[in-house]
Amino acid sequence: MNNQKILVVDDDISIRRLIWKSLQSTGVLIYQSDSIEKTLDIMTRVTFDLFLLDISLEYENDGYHLAQLIRADYPLTPIIFISGKKSETDIINGLETGADYYITKPFSPNLLRAQILSTLQRMKTIQSQKANPNSRVLKESITLFWSPWGSKDSGCS
Repeated sequence: MNNQKILVVDDDISIRRLIWKSLQSTGVLIYQSDSIEKTLDIMTRVTFDLFLLDISLEYENDGYHLAQLIRADYPLTPIIFISGKKSETDIINGLETGADYYITKPFSPNLLRAQILSTLQRMKTIQSQKANPNSRVLKESITLFWSPWGSKDSGCS
């Protein structure tokens, strides 16, 4: 996991500190921000492997806008929302805005750590397979990543 970088964006320093503590022994490099402006500035200097975003930053629902800005430049980089917004509508909005996962606050630091590490490992596997276009792992990952989950034909409701 060494040299993988994540950006934690939350206006609550205690949440950022909790996330840092839960990940400090993993070798993942953790960058922190508390606003859209700081995040955009950091993104001009560092390429990240994962973004961890709160929805409510300086203003209500800023995180949705930030996710859209990130998706415009990094369409395949995983985004995980962590939010106190728990309604089904909020979670759907987060996922439709570009998040890959949505975890509600309060959250288990161990669960969040496991989600981050498994996502980073999956992305590392996909990236290592890019050199071999005939790789079964790469083909399956692309198929899963772009599957139209929840469509009428999928049997999901």
